[in-house]
Amino acid sequence: MTAGVQSYCSAFATEQLWDAYMISTTRVIVVAAVFLLPACGTRGPSAPPSGPTTVTIPSGESDAIPIQADLYLQASDAPMIILLHQGESNGRAEYRNIVPKLLDAGFSLLVPDLPQGGQLYGEYNRTVAALQEMPEYCGVEADVSGIATWARKQPGVHDIILWGSSYSGTLAIRVAVHNGPAVRKVLAFLPASGSPMAACSANDLLGDLEQPLLLVRPASEMEIESVQMQFNAANAAGHRTMVADGGVHGSSMLDPARSDADTDALWATVLSFLEE
Repeated sequence: MTAGVQSYCSAFATEQLWDAYMISTTRVIVVAAVFLLPACGTRGPSAPPSGPTTVTIPSGESDAIPIQADLYLQASDAPMIILLHQGESNGRAEYRNIVPKLLDAGFSLLVPDLPQGGQLYGEYNRTVAALQEMPEYCGVEADVSGIATWARKQPGVHDIILWGSSYSGTLAIRVAVHNGPAVRKVLAFLPASGSPMAACSANDLLGDLEQPLLLVRPASEMEIESVQMQFNAANAAGHRTMVADGGVHGSSMLDPARSDADTDALWATVLSFLEE
């Protein structure tokens, strides 16, 4: 906004100029008001939220500590993406450089600190800080399900998108299968299938997943037999897969500050999938 428009906007809000406008018979002031009022913020799209609201979400387990999360609400009816972090991590730090791009794209966001995490990438995991003992990775599935249910009940929220990183990518797939229509689509970045996830692997559920899925793995992992099997299962079920350049773990492959490869192609695929 130029200095002249700022001066006009300030003056227009005063009683003196309003009185002058009411008694004026010239068309100049009327025309000026029509063209300048949008610049004063009376029309046009609302800006993305400047910061999150901290919320507490009841845990999926009755005897567990509630989940701490950051909530970014856009205009009513905006789809909400739930950004789930990887092991030893937390929502704020892992998604610090990803959140702004998703907000600019018009999505509401919920960024929880899961009860299995830590200080990877900096920041504290606020949920873990209140725990005496962390659950096993598979034990967090009930919490992810509870987070999705809570988000779906928020005013103006109709579409939920689950976005998972490593172990939470696996849990996102499982929760989408079991929660049905409550989840609109799923993104899974390196969904874990190793021994810590043996009791809750999602590989056998890929054929049961009715929602659209984008499954992403880095090129550095594609020679691993279990990864190839997971990709083949996803493709056989009609899901979308992508091999991304580089070798950084989890959702951080989208973060230019952490990725060892260009992120533009991956971002283009992700945003296209989200907007379909």
